[in-house]
Amino acid sequence: MNLLEYLRKKKIDRRVRNFRTNSECKRWDEIRSILIIFESNFMEQNEDVRQLMWNLQDEGKKVSACMYVDVKVSPSRSWNNYVVLDRKGVSLLGKYQSDTALNVVMNEQFDLVIDLTTHLVFPLMHFMLDVQALMRCGKVKEELPLSPYDMQMEMSIPDFGDDEEARERYNERIDIYNQIVKYLKMMK
Repeated sequence: MNLLEYLRKKKIDRRVRNFRTNSECKRWDEIRSILIIFESNFMEQNEDVRQLMWNLQDEGKKVSACMYVDVKVSPSRSWNNYVVLDRKGVSLLGKYQSDTALNVVMNEQFDLVIDLTTHLVFPLMHFMLDVQALMRCGKVKEELPLSPYDMQMEMSIPDFGDDEEARERYNERIDIYNQIVKYLKMMK
């Protein structure tokens, strides 16, 4: 771990330690607005997340998304309820710099934030801690000693053995989402 990563991690640790989670959890049928945050690959092929958004909208939920791409400048543009963060919009310590599309999302109140990242992504963690939400859910990050989530998943990738086809079809982001929705639907 280099010095910059160390400083970023310390800043996030301090923010998470001072962050207050919400003890009020909502059932799935009570949730009306959802923010999905995720990290994208360089090709920005996120058909899985777009499909999740469309499915949620079909259920009558208002959905927004925030994507981080680890490139200097992303070719994608932010629009209405879809915010794109890249390295150009992130400070040295990993804090995002607000712009007009980001401000639109930051001024909304969400019932649920779903973090689909599988590891610690500094700009998205800052964003998740800053956004107004009643409940935050996501996978436990090994890099964080404390969790900022109201509901957290401890998940591991299934053992596929020699089944290469099953391994290729497996999508960890979809698995995280399915587990969160399953638990929220089970709540009474």
